Amino acid sequence: MKDRELIEKFRKLWQVITRIKADVNTMPYAVNDSTGDQSITGTEVTVNLDEELYAHSNYSLASDVITVTEAGFYQIGYTVCWDTTNTAGGASHIVESHVDYYVSSYTAVDGSYKRGYAVEAPAGTRTGSVGATFLLSMEAGSKIRLRVDRVAGSTNIDTSADRVSLWMTKIS
Repeated sequence: MKDRELIEKFRKLWQVITRIKADVNTMPYAVNDSTGDQSITGTEVTVNLDEELYAHSNYSLASDVITVTEAGFYQIGYTVCWDTTNTAGGASHIVESHVDYYVSSYTAVDGSYKRGYAVEAPAGTRTGSVGATFLLSMEAGSKIRLRVDRVAGSTNIDTSADRVSLWMTKIS
């Protein structure tokens, strides 16, 4: 590689590093469910989030709930993967998920609702997933949690370890 080309590559790399260092609050935060096996029944539940994959001082995780310390506009995404077991085969189910936002009480976030549908044929273990990415303006001290429910079907459904996650980045 010519010296001039090498110098240009280092200059571009330094520009990227400088932009990242300029606003460390835009660094991503991600959490996941490291244990799995949480039952998804006909009752809405808060999804287990127990492991920080990418920690950041702007966020904290406690009791499956993320709290932000700075107000701003956030890009948020999640994925919920599940396993089903049915010995008879032919069963189907619909799983619905969404994110709740808390300031003085929890409210479902518009744009975060997603549904996943699965049919088991033949009998055996099947997997499914659902996920979403959306934008949310958040106040300092506000909280979010991930909720899930089986809204149709009667199949046994459990979350999958290390395949349920929520991530967010402050974008302004």
